[in-house]
Amino acid sequence: MTSVRIIKFWTEYKMRDGQMVGVDWAEYCAVGMAQRASTCDPINRLSRVMPEAAADNPAARMALDRWNAIKPAYEAWKAGQDLPVNGTPLAAWAGISQEQAEGLKMAGIRTVEELADATESVITRVPLPNMRALKDMAALFLKSSDKAKIADEMATMARENQALKDEQEEMRRIVLEMQEELRQKRGRRKAGSDEPQAEAV
Repeated sequence: MTSVRIIKFWTEYKMRDGQMVGVDWAEYCAVGMAQRASTCDPINRLSRVMPEAAADNPAARMALDRWNAIKPAYEAWKAGQDLPVNGTPLAAWAGISQEQAEGLKMAGIRTVEELADATESVITRVPLPNMRALKDMAALFLKSSDKAKIADEMATMARENQALKDEQEEMRRIVLEMQEELRQKRGRRKAGSDEPQAEAV
């Protein structure tokens, strides 16, 4: 479950062995399902899944994906920060109006990615016209963003490769100059050793 929507975190305190012990809980749901169905689990249960167990077990894989989606928000909550938004915030997308963004947020959709991945059941519950068109626009926006990102990365790689080639060419030029200088020195030494020695008087 990658499209997890965090509703809230809280701590419940209980007496255990004469001491007050706090247990952290999370309430979460699938994106767009906040008004319909949510799940509450203690954090120690959510975080218990072992990565190695997820390799061959689909249920463990789902549990690990769910925890990986919840973990950053939980850590931010523990640090006293606002819950992070994973993806592109709706406010950063020029494809919708502020009113549309507010309507989507009320339905539990906070990012362009969540809109693009919204299921049919989620779309039918959002009180906005042309929701399918908005979903398609979100998907196109993400594809074009990916292309721009890839183009930027390729341009950066090309610049780095050219810089390496320039450095190699400079090193080659320096080595050739040093070799030529050594040849000249050897030539001068050899020429000096070939000169006839002055005869003793």
